[in-house]
Amino acid sequence: MMGSHIRRSLLTWAPLLAIIAVSVMLRITLVLRGGQHYWPDEARFARPETLWWMLQQGELESAWLMLLTKVDHTGFILVGLPAVIIRSTVAAGWGLSSVGTIWVAALVLSMASVMAIGLVYAVARRAGASHTEALLATLLMACATSMLYYGRHFLPYDSAIALLLLALWVGLGRTTRLALSFICGLIVGMAFLTYNGYWLTGAIVLLIHVAYRQRVLVAMVTRALAAGTGLVTLPLLLTIASIQAGEKPYILALLSFAETSKQGVHSEGWSLPWEYLWHVEHTLLLVWGIALLITLGLTFTRSPLLEKRALLWLAAALGIYALLVVRSTVFEMFVPNGRSARQVVPFLCLMTAASLYALWSHRPRSRRRER
Repeated sequence: MMGSHIRRSLLTWAPLLAIIAVSVMLRITLVLRGGQHYWPDEARFARPETLWWMLQQGELESAWLMLLTKVDHTGFILVGLPAVIIRSTVAAGWGLSSVGTIWVAALVLSMASVMAIGLVYAVARRAGASHTEALLATLLMACATSMLYYGRHFLPYDSAIALLLLALWVGLGRTTRLALSFICGLIVGMAFLTYNGYWLTGAIVLLIHVAYRQRVLVAMVTRALAAGTGLVTLPLLLTIASIQAGEKPYILALLSFAETSKQGVHSEGWSLPWEYLWHVEHTLLLVWGIALLITLGLTFTRSPLLEKRALLWLAAALGIYALLVVRSTVFEMFVPNGRSARQVVPFLCLMTAASLYALWSHRPRSRRRER
């Protein structure tokens, strides 16, 4: 009995473990092929190195002031610190320079996208998906090139995506405890600080947490208040600390930084996300498009095959896209770019898995009834 149970468990979890293992190996291969510092943005995301050097030198006050004054993507200074510490340890152990071991830091940081892949499975399951549907969503996420190629670089984008998916997993919990709403908001706040450009997904995650499976207005309001409190906690603490240190209030400096995003064309806000996804994903975008049409078709025909999960994920993806268009083309506040467009990818994978699995799982049942 024990042996058969173990075999069943291995058969159940082997596909997920295989997806994760292949994802890890792909990132190791990619990182070892080099290319670090090729991406220009890596130069301005080198602050974890600076923080680690300050801590080693005992310059605690300077390290603290850097956290309070470097307002663009402050959270990444802390998120990237473990990767830098591991790189520094490897360099010291092997007698190599910091430049010669930058791949170590990139390798550690690349695991954030692997975490995001695994979290897609966890999110799907928590939303009510079967094991097979969740596996399909995970496989689609693992196949997304937009979730792979940043892995060789020292950048915050994958870390922010992983944090947002973690917040979504927390937010989808059935518990009514407001502490989890606070934690959900807190993680979204950390994701925003890690990469400021992903506030769109953060807003959608909080909206899902507040409204999903909720019909009582009072419960939604209390959830919103608790999650909102968690969201503003870290920025508020940094703002208070910056004022006490005699620096410009953190939140005001952050708003000033938001006005510096100028490299792009506002009028491309509606088209660039799809152009980016086409050039990066090709066939996978076609699969997403087919699933989108299936979901809309099932919705308009009021088919019993329609899974509410599919509508939820589709609404999330379209909501992020709508916010991208509004903020760029309509209000001309931020220019569109590829790294912002990739925010829709996890939700497109979840939507596709829900729709395709609903059709696939229905066919055998129909045949059995005919017989």
